[in-house]
Amino acid sequence: MSDQAAEARDVTVLLEELEPQLELLWIDVSYDIARDSSLFEKLNRKTLFDEHFHEFMSFHGVHSHRIWQGPNELDSEALAILEATVRDDHTPLPSVLYLAGDDSSDLSDHQLAVDRQRLRDVCKQRNMEVVYESAPDWTLDFGRPKEFIRRRRAEQLKKARG
Repeated sequence: MSDQAAEARDVTVLLEELEPQLELLWIDVSYDIARDSSLFEKLNRKTLFDEHFHEFMSFHGVHSHRIWQGPNELDSEALAILEATVRDDHTPLPSVLYLAGDDSSDLSDHQLAVDRQRLRDVCKQRNMEVVYESAPDWTLDFGRPKEFIRRRRAEQLKKARG
């Protein structure tokens, strides 16, 4: 058995044991959790699947997907690739797509603002929300997805209140 297969098995066993206690999780999309397993179904809504843009190929049938490009926001070329993928992909798309970048309306790069809006429009047509937040900081806070965490906690609070 390869080291990668052993690691995937170990992570899966750990996730199976911890799943009832987990409120949220963020992991690299490459972790091999069988997409047709009951574990995946239990984890999917409370997990943010992370992926670096240079590894991006598809959305993997996950509920929440974060794509980032180093310490920076995604550039126009990356946004165009994502737009084409959303438009042409026939697999289940995420409900929420988290992208690195400042969501202010006063972007200094006009073309980047246009490209972002075009991606938002295509995503909206496919019932997918786009959320911009600061790029993950893997050295300071282990890439903590602030907006995803905020939304999960709000969802849990709403559920607790009935």
